[in-house]
Amino acid sequence: MRSSQCKNKVKVTDFQTVPLAPERLAYFQGYFKNYYYDEFRFGQGTENILSVLNEWGHGGEWLDLGAGPSTLLWSIPLKEVKGIACNDISVEALKVLDDFVQSDEVPPCYQEALKLFAKTDRHVLEMKKKVRNYLVFDAMSNWPAIEHIGKYDLITEFGTFGLAQTPEKFINCFELLKSYLKPGGRVIGANWTRSAHLIGKEGHDNSYLNLKLIDYVAHRYSYDILHLEKVDIADDPYYDSVIVFALSH
Repeated sequence: MRSSQCKNKVKVTDFQTVPLAPERLAYFQGYFKNYYYDEFRFGQGTENILSVLNEWGHGGEWLDLGAGPSTLLWSIPLKEVKGIACNDISVEALKVLDDFVQSDEVPPCYQEALKLFAKTDRHVLEMKKKVRNYLVFDAMSNWPAIEHIGKYDLITEFGTFGLAQTPEKFINCFELLKSYLKPGGRVIGANWTRSAHLIGKEGHDNSYLNLKLIDYVAHRYSYDILHLEKVDIADDPYYDSVIVFALSH
């Protein structure tokens, strides 16, 4: 396998030589097509996240945690990005992202988002060229050493830390990432609170998510709060709200 390995981390350099699970690959291909392709879905918190990225997102080196196939959508409001590292626990998710990166495609969903910031397809095509690294590891566990990459000006997580089983594990995620953040660097994230229906269906209850928890995280690890809001989601069977935040180191 043409990749560098260290414990539970894999830095993928050639997806053609990486074993892929067909069912997982099909899942992420479907996820990309269903949620981030045909249309931009307003009222789900996405426009709020993009607005926060536009106001508070640094340029420079950017690490997107739990990227799935979606990193480039979040790139739309950002300016002066030098390099992009994409992380996920699933290599299949990053394979779908890389397929998109290697294409010249700019889906309708992206085109609608671009219009919100008076940008053109060229922005996405330029951002594709800045994807430097694919990193496979669990961002909610002890991070492996990331050699030769250094620290980041911006670290994002959208929907990732909210998968933590307990509030204590959620809080710990911010301690883990802090050592990879440059002084003055920023953390921008969003986590969706699950509905009773989804909790009953899948068993993961993240009702611990609230504004006070982010405020606690900020004070415990000496982050400055730049932005913090709760956005209610209407008429969605799976999610009740989303907590959106921006923190500075």
